Amino acid sequence: MAIDSLTGGGAERVMARLVHGMDPNEYDIRIALTLGSENVQELPDHVVVVDLARTVRRQYVPSMEVIAARGAAALAYVLTGDRTEGPPPLWRELADFRMSAALLGHQVLEWQPDCVLTFLSNSNLLGLLARAWYGFSTPVICSDHSLLSVDLKHMRRPALRRFLTRHHYPHAARHIAVADEVGLDLVEQFGVDPNLVVTIPNGVDLERLRALAAAPVSDEAILGDPGELRIVSVGRLAKVKGYDILLQALALIPHAPWRLLVIGEGEEEMALRDLASALGIAHRVRFMGWQPNPYAWMARADLFVLASRWEAMPLVLLEALALELPIVATACPGGATSVLGGGAYGRLVPAEDVRALSGAIMELAEGESLREQFRVVASRRARDYTNAAMIAGYESVLHRAIDEASAQCNRR
Repeated sequence: MAIDSLTGGGAERVMARLVHGMDPNEYDIRIALTLGSENVQELPDHVVVVDLARTVRRQYVPSMEVIAARGAAALAYVLTGDRTEGPPPLWRELADFRMSAALLGHQVLEWQPDCVLTFLSNSNLLGLLARAWYGFSTPVICSDHSLLSVDLKHMRRPALRRFLTRHHYPHAARHIAVADEVGLDLVEQFGVDPNLVVTIPNGVDLERLRALAAAPVSDEAILGDPGELRIVSVGRLAKVKGYDILLQALALIPHAPWRLLVIGEGEEEMALRDLASALGIAHRVRFMGWQPNPYAWMARADLFVLASRWEAMPLVLLEALALELPIVATACPGGATSVLGGGAYGRLVPAEDVRALSGAIMELAEGESLREQFRVVASRRARDYTNAAMIAGYESVLHRAIDEASAQCNRR
């Protein structure tokens, strides 16, 4: 397996749950971290994790082919470890990306796996590049957790990334899409064969989640005063998550008693703190940072809000359903609308519509019976997204791709 890093994001949690659920007697699992060293996920003891950014760079000396591909300037960058402030120049980004793909290829040749499963667009592309460069026959299966055409618009070098993606993505043995919308995006925007796309929604381990939710929190006072509506939002503090929209929406209801807990960390934190102060609601907003057990806080909330500008298959939305939380979410591009059944399992509002979001929050704040109705249906909906179903889906795709690769080798 390969993934950018094992931080606290949704795709990272999915990978951790996947390896926990796969039988160690049947699967020898090794994970390569391609772009970052951080690991906050709990993994089984039998799973080997290799940090390509740190461990492998010290172990491998680039071959002459890799040196030639990178060029002298790129090699000097690797050897000197030069890191300047600000966005790196194009040659440096390409050099680092090429080296990451080369190192991943080295790992595949050393491990000789039956299959390579990659998560997230960066590692997906690295896996496919490594296969093209080294020519190994091992099938590469890409797990896609974003609306890639939308994500690319907000990345550096979007035109270059789009070109590379369109060139290499069609050569994956399979693409696992977390939502139908994600798979359709791959087919229409990147030329992936629809017959190679399999939709496997994220899953939730209901029993484990509820056990974690029952744990005590560090300070009950953080939840606010009795009578306040406890609102929680969880996710990376980035533009895509729409926290600025949520803060503006809450600022429109200053007289209602509410308290917002924001669980997550990211590059937008200081800007969001400044916005809360400018809106005059900083005293009602608590930025909690990353929490090892966000579910204990979520379980004590009265309302969960997802204000994202776009999403693929928001795992935290499934977790909020499993914890029987009333939900207000944006009907943004991606799978959130289908998860909430078009509004049957939570309130949906247009993306980036501050007033609509504010109105929906007010509706549930004032409607205790409505919140209770959503609690009842949330639990039922959560059972449609189980961890067991997700793991079975992945195992089926893995076995099919391995069998096809074996049959192709036998025909040669």
